[in-house]
Amino acid sequence: LDAALALAQSLADTATAQLADTLETGPTEIKPDNGKGVNKADGHLQHHAAALRAWEAGSNTDKEGKTTKEQAGQQPLMILSAPAGLAATTDNSLTLAAGSNIDQVAQRDLNQTSGRRWLHNVGQHLSLFVAGVKDKVSLKLIAARGKVQVQAQSGAMELTADKNITITSCKGKVQISAKAEILLTSGGGYIKLSGGNIEVHCPGTVSVKGAEHALSGPASIGVNMKGFPSAERYDEKFQLLGPNGKPLPGVQLLVDDGKQQLLHRIKRDGSNQRIHTSQATPLAAELVWDAIQPDQDKH
Repeated sequence: LDAALALAQSLADTATAQLADTLETGPTEIKPDNGKGVNKADGHLQHHAAALRAWEAGSNTDKEGKTTKEQAGQQPLMILSAPAGLAATTDNSLTLAAGSNIDQVAQRDLNQTSGRRWLHNVGQHLSLFVAGVKDKVSLKLIAARGKVQVQAQSGAMELTADKNITITSCKGKVQISAKAEILLTSGGGYIKLSGGNIEVHCPGTVSVKGAEHALSGPASIGVNMKGFPSAERYDEKFQLLGPNGKPLPGVQLLVDDGKQQLLHRIKRDGSNQRIHTSQATPLAAELVWDAIQPDQDKH
């Protein structure tokens, strides 16, 4: 765990310095905007490593708790370790879930293979960073068949390189379209296409060569600017607290949005999974009473 934590923190620091998103290894909480939050005692990789080091504190081998530093001893953790390796297999599905973070660290390669689809659904940010090796290809995205789509459905898109950018169509055409304006600029000169007009300006020489020059009246071509599906603008969630003000984790909540009913299991902080709708929608929630256990503190 210590080696995994060291590698994760080292690459995380490098990624942050190169403007990638900051990795939350602990103890400081990382906000969605990459800002630093409060220190958290658990829910991250550093907690596991520190809690394991303090495992003996309070036991017969360390009654005085000398191994305890930032974490208490004898925490209810499950640590799996095997010198020759670990394998988990099943003929059916395998689920890995966490109420906080899931950290995967490999000192060498991290390999994932899927015979059908590889799907990642992310609620807020997706950040990919490669430290890279000089003069080597550091990032590859290849589709052997079919087309590749990259979309920014409600914002801008940036493509920046320190050196050359090459766009090649081996058997087709390169088409660049914009609703408002296309601007090409270099060395002070520019070509601007905007509002049906073309501007060609430069501080030096304009050279136009060809066997023939055909100058005629106005003409135009229309381009179908396809829109994007609208993102859902409204979201809501519930939080359940007992009479003592404590969350009620594990309780089942039946949520009705007027079209369908969904069963939610309350998380550790007392909240359910956030509900998204495309328009303002009244929600009704009902407790599944047979799933509520009596408060053991009162009996």
